[in-house]
Amino acid sequence: MKSFLIATIEETELSSLINCSSAPLLPLVDRPVMVYTVELLARYGIRDISVVQPSHLNKIEKYFKDGKRWNVNLTYLRQDTSQGSAGILKEWADTHRESFLVIPANCFFDFNIDAALEHHYRTNAQITMIVARCMDAEHLAQTVQIDADSRVVRLGDNAHGRQFQATGAYICEPQVFQEIPVEPLCDIATQVIPVLLAEGQKVSGFEIDGYWNPLHSFPAYKEAQEECLAALMHLPPEGNPSRIHKLYADGQHKHNGLWRAPHSVIHQSVRITPPVFVGEGSQIGPDVELGPNVVIGSHVVVDEGATIRNSTILRNTYVGQLVELNNRIVNKSRLIDAETGEYTQITDDFLLSEASPAMIGHRLKDMMGRMLGFFL
Repeated sequence: MKSFLIATIEETELSSLINCSSAPLLPLVDRPVMVYTVELLARYGIRDISVVQPSHLNKIEKYFKDGKRWNVNLTYLRQDTSQGSAGILKEWADTHRESFLVIPANCFFDFNIDAALEHHYRTNAQITMIVARCMDAEHLAQTVQIDADSRVVRLGDNAHGRQFQATGAYICEPQVFQEIPVEPLCDIATQVIPVLLAEGQKVSGFEIDGYWNPLHSFPAYKEAQEECLAALMHLPPEGNPSRIHKLYADGQHKHNGLWRAPHSVIHQSVRITPPVFVGEGSQIGPDVELGPNVVIGSHVVVDEGATIRNSTILRNTYVGQLVELNNRIVNKSRLIDAETGEYTQITDDFLLSEASPAMIGHRLKDMMGRMLGFFL
């Protein structure tokens, strides 16, 4: 089966404050969010994947290359003009006859793809919309009304009855795009599906059985980090069962709720309250307190006596001595409130700053000396 990952150029407040060049590369437990979707597809045997991306955007291709690392075959389709999701797919659909899957590359997904395909074929739908339970009203992208037979009957604010939210993922039959004239800027959700509904053709809705997060806000990002941490550690988030079925991360799971990536150094006096993730090459100094729900990115230095709770420290960041962080996202010298997105630029390099290679080497030598002295 063929799958398309749609990488948009839309920049949100979240990606701009984190200085992420492309939403699919947004770090989630220190890996781009698109990695988890590629692994999800591979887990269900879908290895022919095309990434649709703007022609000027090549950082995704630089990171993922041909996909062999994930045992998939990645190809890249250049979007020279803004064609919209339907316009991009029409060229492929004109020459193929098999069903295909469309997934946005900037969202986190974990659901049973086999069950979605079985539902699609059983309902004999032209398009199956992958939907999720509605989130808070302010975050609704598109409301979908589904009847008792899983048939989509209405879209938008006028929907009522059984309401869901469109995730932006679809299972499609190629003849849909062959029959409907697709104009530039044509979108599946707002233009193709309304035409199908008006013509009385079958559009089905499949509610995911796992987890979906559009990563459109800082609270959503914080929730996704916590869900991923809980899934990695096999811990229920806040007393509820994890909605993520399976998750991988670089490194190895240590006891006491710590997931530690290679080449990281953690002083023996560090106090851990699970769950905590420490990224590759990071250094955690003496008498530091970490957790709960803490993600430390790659090549981060946390200096002596710092306290970090319910926070994400992005890669290449230095956290100074005795600094206390709670419910924050830190990107070098930028301190972001994880609930509101409000941020402060810290100008004191002894509090928060970029962790340069020279600093990392110096801190590592100092920490190793301290640990050697302790053992002696």
